[in-house]
Amino acid sequence: MAFTFINSVGTATTSSAIDTRGAVLIAISVSYPIGGSFVFNAPTDNPGASPANTWIPGTPKVNGSSAVVIYYCINPTTDASHTFSNNCTEFAVVGFFSTIEVQVFGTATGISIDKQNGGTTTFGTTVQPGTVTPSATNELIVTGIGQNGGGGGAGNPFSIDSSFAVSPGTAPANGSGGIPGAMAYKIKTDALAENPTWTSSFNNPGPNVAVIMTFQAGAATPDSFPSYRSRPVSYETVEEEYVY
Repeated sequence: MAFTFINSVGTATTSSAIDTRGAVLIAISVSYPIGGSFVFNAPTDNPGASPANTWIPGTPKVNGSSAVVIYYCINPTTDASHTFSNNCTEFAVVGFFSTIEVQVFGTATGISIDKQNGGTTTFGTTVQPGTVTPSATNELIVTGIGQNGGGGGAGNPFSIDSSFAVSPGTAPANGSGGIPGAMAYKIKTDALAENPTWTSSFNNPGPNVAVIMTFQAGAATPDSFPSYRSRPVSYETVEEEYVY
């Protein structure tokens, strides 16, 4: 069965409550700065009276002062009033220079992560996350962007091509700087390669960074995933495809 989109939300701190019932996959894109007094902490959630979910990180992509990583949870605990929290701090203030975007998907069964990639540009208003080629038809592709440009988010929305559906962008809590972010998805009907182009409308664009991840339905869920880290680590900004 193919994936279906259920809901989305973005925040610099703790999100408004959304209905996640029926979800089989939730993905969280974290856009954050590098250096200074910034402290990375993994995102968390609150599915009502039920225990919080465990979030598995993908490979982060770092571009100088900007970074993005996507966390995901397969077969999550859900709730009609589900909230999500960004726990990253700058100057001991949550979300001061960082944001999270959440997307919720349902219907599909036997989900496993397929591939991921990341891309950067030094300056400008566009960035591509790198090419991913799904291993099968009907895969879900999610992508997240972060840009160090001062302001942004909902007031300066991101857009994306290649028929990806984008969630509204989110500005950091300080309101005038940091790494605003956005997230988009595409539910494939073929297995052709994808490398969409993100575009921002920032007045002062800085380093751009984007990541992309694909999920396969109808396959056995792997017994093991990439090791969980409460803080992603930097790695060389190479343009290559990661295969699981």
